[in-house]
Amino acid sequence: MRLILARVQASRGEYASAIEHCQAILNAGIKDQAFLADVHTQLGSIYLATEETEKARSHLLEALRNNAEQEDAYYWLGVVSEQENDSERAFEYLKKTIEINPDHADALNTLAYFYSQHGLNLDEALSMIQRALEQDPQNGAYVDTLGWIYYKMGRIDEALSTLQQAMQFMPANAEVREHLGDVYLDRGQIQEAINEWEKALELDPGNVSLRLKLEDHQNGK
Repeated sequence: MRLILARVQASRGEYASAIEHCQAILNAGIKDQAFLADVHTQLGSIYLATEETEKARSHLLEALRNNAEQEDAYYWLGVVSEQENDSERAFEYLKKTIEINPDHADALNTLAYFYSQHGLNLDEALSMIQRALEQDPQNGAYVDTLGWIYYKMGRIDEALSTLQQAMQFMPANAEVREHLGDVYLDRGQIQEAINEWEKALELDPGNVSLRLKLEDHQNGK
């Protein structure tokens, strides 16, 4: 019950309460290793959300010490590794998640997106995101990944229509709007690109690279 409560509270952003429930479980002296792995994985994902990456990594590795087949621990370690600019390790962790569970939609999406960000394995990335979308066709993040892969493949018209669809699902998502702006720029629609970047910056005012990109094109560079 505590673990269920922790998951619900984490989904609401109530991280302190979620951590308390998980710690109470760990302090209870439970011996079930698979269950402990689930608890450590939940803690790892929470600490990742609060940007405490060292704590996140520690709990996720502890999860794997309790259960080497804990697929979500590998998944979150992949996310942590990419944030730390260790892309090769991120790829390996995410591949391990998919090896354990070939239908892990979040891992399929995340690995596909990471590949697209690095301009790698785009055909494989396209196949993976299509598999994720078969499970959840209205997931805006997945649709965004598909659109971004199309963009990286040079399939600009498909990228535009797909990212416009993603924006319908997630109109307040800065990343989708930035991606859409990049596609408009590639099409020579400078003002449309600027409009999307301005909206993205309103949603994510701390995004320095986006701000610089916007300023460059506002100044006609």
